[in-house]
Amino acid sequence: MTSASISAEFPSQIVDDLNTDLLAAEAPVPGSEIDDDETIPSAADEEAGSPPAVIRVSAPKAKQRPEAASKVELLRRGSRPLVNQLFVSGINYAVFPGMLPFLSDSTGVLFLTSAYYVTNLFGRWMPTFYKFYQLEVLNGLQVVLYVYYFWAAAVAGDQPLAAMVSTIIIFSFNNGYCATMVYESIRADSRKQVGHGIA
Repeated sequence: MTSASISAEFPSQIVDDLNTDLLAAEAPVPGSEIDDDETIPSAADEEAGSPPAVIRVSAPKAKQRPEAASKVELLRRGSRPLVNQLFVSGINYAVFPGMLPFLSDSTGVLFLTSAYYVTNLFGRWMPTFYKFYQLEVLNGLQVVLYVYYFWAAAVAGDQPLAAMVSTIIIFSFNNGYCATMVYESIRADSRKQVGHGIA
């Protein structure tokens, strides 16, 4: 029986032969290995008769994956943006639509609602050009405006429409900005953690 007929009857023999050939091709030639700090004489050294130079050859290091974060670490990282997001949403709905109908008459509410919608869109767009990651400072401003609206609606009564429109523009713009920056802060924090090999 010829080798061809053996290969035809036993296809696995072909695979074994190919594996053997590939391993032989990848095997280093004896004496060709280069270890760290191996002395490799150059042609100039051989002609001059000087001692050969020492060439440091470092083996490529395998890329290490960052350590897997524990559940506690994940909760710690996610707590800040989560709390900020809940705060941004909660205080937003407390003012709009919660307090807005009590801040002015029907005509004033129409202006306040229009100003709110327009400036909120601009606030969400602003992080494209400028990013401020101290969300707690921005939320502090929202608290100040919330207290003012509560005082105006429950204690003082109707306020000048110009003052209401001006403050609602600030409140709405800040709300839209914070709503976008929550996600930007998550991205920035993730990049920072990956850069330190923690993520």
